[in-house]
Amino acid sequence: MLTKIKNKHIFFWVMGILMVSLSMALFAGFYISYQLTKSSTDEYYWGENESATYHVMILLDGANQAYSEEFIHGVDAKSEKYRVATEIISIEGANYRDQLLENMQLALYNQVDGLIIHAYYDAEVIAMINKLSSEGIAVITMNEDLPASQRITYVGVNRYTIGEIAAQAMIKSVGTSGKIAVIEPRSYEEYPDIDDSLLVLGFKDILKKYPDISLEHVLYTEEGVLSAEIIATNLMKTNPDINGIFCTNTSNTLGVVQVLVDNNLVSQVSLIGYGDEVEILESIKKGNIIEASIVTDYRDIGEKVIDAFYEYKTSAFVSNYFNTSIQVIEQSNVDTILREKSEENAKTQ
Repeated sequence: MLTKIKNKHIFFWVMGILMVSLSMALFAGFYISYQLTKSSTDEYYWGENESATYHVMILLDGANQAYSEEFIHGVDAKSEKYRVATEIISIEGANYRDQLLENMQLALYNQVDGLIIHAYYDAEVIAMINKLSSEGIAVITMNEDLPASQRITYVGVNRYTIGEIAAQAMIKSVGTSGKIAVIEPRSYEEYPDIDDSLLVLGFKDILKKYPDISLEHVLYTEEGVLSAEIIATNLMKTNPDINGIFCTNTSNTLGVVQVLVDNNLVSQVSLIGYGDEVEILESIKKGNIIEASIVTDYRDIGEKVIDAFYEYKTSAFVSNYFNTSIQVIEQSNVDTILREKSEENAKTQ
């Protein structure tokens, strides 16, 4: 009898938890749906109640500082031109992949006309792209091409070319002999089909011409500056002969700068960075901290993702990929870049 009573209590306790969880999930679902509907209602009109032609959702990695105002300006300019209502969602936090999948599911539920995503090589992301495509939703990838998926096109830089350009900048700094490390975001570590990312392949192919310079390590960080600091600190403690580091995003670059400065290594290690944040540009200007930085034109990417979507919807055809320009910032042109940024900031204030 006692066992039955205990079992009954356990049953009702479990059912209670399930009911609370279900209620919370339903509430969250209704809340998200309401927010999206409200957003769509607000943005689906141009001018005097002139309805927008299409609704596009854009999912960005909030940790990627490259999606700055320039990217938004590019999106806005072309969205206005084509009367496309765009809803930009910046995904914050460490668990980008899971939140990306959740928001892709949300896009499917709301039957948006198009979805533009900051993509990573991931089997579930590819499967979700294919599912969206089968439902008539045009998916465009940025950051990572994912040609095996049913995305309609890729807009962004050619990562193989970035690797080549970075290697050339590194050789210009360290000479034709040395030991190099590349520090990448964790997302690029999971390539089940190939040994290296395209960027690392491009980097290696340039180094093949110089037998006395070698890529010793490819290391992977979690999101944020702190992870890069930890990785770089361990790297230099265990490999003091490393004399060149290439960082492939902004947060890794800033993290490694801090390590080199704190440990008085700025004159011993050549750093090739990524991005045009003011902190990076100032470090280039000072000399011996960052030798050069690779920069992508994100305004151009913002414009081209909307161009590509509209072209596909109006002609049912679009190019398989759109590559954007890559710039190398070094001491010879950093003053010009800083002045242009200052002038642009003055205009927006």
